[in-house]
Amino acid sequence: MSVPIGIQTRAQDVVTATVLRNRLLVTTALAPLVLAVLPVLIPEPALAACTVTGTGTIGALNSGDVATCTGLGNTDHINATGGSNVTVNVGDGTATSLMPGAGIPAVVFDGTSNSNVTVNNQATVSNDSSAVLLSNGSNSNTVTIAAGALAEATGLAEAAIVIDNSNGNVVNIRGSAAGTGGGTIGLRLIGTSAGNVVTVYQGGSITGGHTGVEWLAGGNTLINAGRSPPASVWESSALRCRYRH
Repeated sequence: MSVPIGIQTRAQDVVTATVLRNRLLVTTALAPLVLAVLPVLIPEPALAACTVTGTGTIGALNSGDVATCTGLGNTDHINATGGSNVTVNVGDGTATSLMPGAGIPAVVFDGTSNSNVTVNNQATVSNDSSAVLLSNGSNSNTVTIAAGALAEATGLAEAAIVIDNSNGNVVNIRGSAAGTGGGTIGLRLIGTSAGNVVTVYQGGSITGGHTGVEWLAGGNTLINAGRSPPASVWESSALRCRYRH
């Protein structure tokens, strides 16, 4: 005997409603588990930290030490006095800031040689004094401002990068070296500094509130590699220079 169509339809509706209700119950039960997993899946900004691998401290690096700063809000002054083969990395490709207190440059090599400072992509080193200072015979070092990075000085008449009485250093600007306050300078070479080579690559810039480049020492080389053919920065209207033999 056949079942009336109306009864079949009602039976199917009951089955469908039961399936949907069961699916809803399963979904509701799983929801807290999904929400609990979400914080793990969504990365949080790295906590500010400057660490040292080696025998020194962040304010007194020794030969062979590696200092690394990551995360936003670092306030350390990084210093190496004497020594060699010191490595300073600010940032690891994630958002990082190094903004120490007033009066002392953020990164200082004082009589330090054959060492490296790198400000990586998405990293900012900013101070009312200099971001990076090579002084008192800090020779044969390499300073790199990577694409997407900023080395900044904000104080009156200060410079983002300073080479003072130091020779044979290499500075690579792929990001920005900027003085952003009144009378500020992007790059300053002073004293008896000689044999230093500064290269501004495509996308890189050196700017200042007063002057982009203050060149007060002879025997150094400044190259704008972002032009074809490469040309001296003196020819770029974006960079005004003072030069004294």
